[in-house]
Amino acid sequence: MNSKLAAIAVSLLLLSSCAPNATPTTSTTTASVQTNDTKLLNGSWRLISLNGKAVSSADVSRTPQLTFQVAEQRVNGFTGCNRVFGGATATATHLTFQHLGSTRMACAEENLEQPFLAALSDTTLAYQVTSTQLTLLKENQPVLVFTRTKAE
Repeated sequence: MNSKLAAIAVSLLLLSSCAPNATPTTSTTTASVQTNDTKLLNGSWRLISLNGKAVSSADVSRTPQLTFQVAEQRVNGFTGCNRVFGGATATATHLTFQHLGSTRMACAEENLEQPFLAALSDTTLAYQVTSTQLTLLKENQPVLVFTRTKAE
């Protein structure tokens, strides 16, 4: 009986050695990366959503706005109370803000200035742009959504 078990074991060993070597397969999944035409950024954009909440357009003159000049790597705009200005560099997937500054006028009424500047303070944000809408994303979540007001 032991010889039968030994014969079966040897047979199984021989059969397994004849089987083709299985090579482990690895699958790499890369996230789809949106590529943008950076020239579409040129022009003025009015804020319509901040951190997932719609921005009231009751008084458009008090709504935060940004104007990009891609070739000059510049951005300027309005926070709802003060002017904002600085550098902005665009790649096909990200916007990098540098040396943002703003005027410091006192504002009597409640406005979006602080949350707007806080969102812009994340110096590098992913973005998606079309001819009519600009979305700035942090960790794939929209933080600022703009609508075009004027193209350049």
